[in-house]
Amino acid sequence: MKIDSDDHSVLVLMPQQQSEVYRRNRLLPVLSGINTEFTPDLLFSWLQVRSR
Repeated sequence: MKIDSDDHSVLVLMPQQQSEVYRRNRLLPVLSGINTEFTPDLLFSWLQVRSR
């Protein structure tokens, strides 16, 4: 298996639906009642480790 550290994608699993891959600025689904916009780019920017 090869993991591409530059592939910022999120696999979304929803009940009774096929899994779907979200990339870049595509809005991710969020729980109803939560007023936010969340994208894979935003998620990976939070997870990015910066070297000192």
